[in-house]
Amino acid sequence: EVTGHLAKSWSDPEVTAQVSAENARYADVLFGSVRGSADMHEGAFLFHPLRVYEGDATVSLEGSARFRRDPKRPTIELTVTAKAYPLQRFLDYLDLDYPISGRVTGSFPVAGNPPDAVSGEGVAVIEDAVLWGQRVDRITGHLGLAPGKVSFDDVRAELEGGAAGGRAALAYKEKTFE
Repeated sequence: EVTGHLAKSWSDPEVTAQVSAENARYADVLFGSVRGSADMHEGAFLFHPLRVYEGDATVSLEGSARFRRDPKRPTIELTVTAKAYPLQRFLDYLDLDYPISGRVTGSFPVAGNPPDAVSGEGVAVIEDAVLWGQRVDRITGHLGLAPGKVSFDDVRAELEGGAAGGRAALAYKEKTFE
């Protein structure tokens, strides 16, 4: 269900909308129950926030995504915040086929102009994880995104009977890693 107000013209709309949906799917990925408000103003979608719920798990999207380019503003300025949300749904939405599952909690602000100039960083916790068939009770770390590179710093994993830690980075355009 969507309610709201539409004004101005089709080429420059002003929209205020309240969204409520059960078992919402986007890009063929099930997200859960969606609640929140979003606007369209000066060529951008504005999320105040838009929240997804599934039991105790939540994810919210807050900020702006421009559909009309403005050289003075980044195309996206968004913060994604999750609490015990299924990691696999994020991977499915991003079309990343990795054998990783678990429940993710954290906040990740990103800003820039896709596809080559997006940056962001945040701290995350993944609980009840399975990574390439290996059960991991808890993983914590700092995720960084810079143009052409993703990094994982201060990674700590609680394994059955012990712990492991480290850091990694992937320069995906150059196809190199460290």
